[in-house]
Amino acid sequence: YLLGDLTMNSHVIDLYVLDEKFRIIAVVDYYLSLSWHPNMLGEGEAEIEIPLTTGYDLEYIANDQIDLNNKDDGKRSIFARNHYIFRTDDEMVTIITYTETRETDTGDVYYIKAEDITKKILNKRIVWKKGVYSGTVTSYVDTLIRENFQESPKKERNLIAPNGQYMLQTVWVGDAGDEKLTLGYDHDSVGDLIETILNNWRYGMRITLERLSDSRFEDGVIPLLKLKVYRPSNRSS
Repeated sequence: YLLGDLTMNSHVIDLYVLDEKFRIIAVVDYYLSLSWHPNMLGEGEAEIEIPLTTGYDLEYIANDQIDLNNKDDGKRSIFARNHYIFRTDDEMVTIITYTETRETDTGDVYYIKAEDITKKILNKRIVWKKGVYSGTVTSYVDTLIRENFQESPKKERNLIAPNGQYMLQTVWVGDAGDEKLTLGYDHDSVGDLIETILNNWRYGMRITLERLSDSRFEDGVIPLLKLKVYRPSNRSS
């Protein structure tokens, strides 16, 4: 689904819209304004304004939602909350959090606000036990991801890709975090806890998206999320 006209806007950065399963449902290549503000603490955001006067259809057909018995034609808003937006020239992936129609001097526009997915995804999990950790920064962050997204006793908490890989993996950019720490935890949100740990040593973090081609699976791709943790000297990466 192509929203826009590449021949008129070849200089515009393409934005890719994905559904909740990270399947591409639209390519946006025409908009009035785009503000894209990545942040190395995983708190970036984006704002987009699309002109409604062009008559673009802001809906798509979600084939897996069609239910003729219940008169559901499968039509869904492209810019529904919890859909994702990313661009190929920047690592930040955003999740749509707010939309509205606005009146301007040149006509009505559709306004979209999206926020970095990093803490949105990490904070979906609460550390289910309390205690005190003592060890390295690397070990603790890796343990939090493993226990809450990969190998939780509650299977529904684990993010597993169709090919059996962990869908959320940790990648350390630069030297590993071998700093020692002792930290108490008590049913904290995973994202807030990791942010507290990393801020002590001025680390940065960001969840990025890789779409690996594999014709065996739906949409022909396997979506993999990478929690990249940046050493201070690598925060411009």
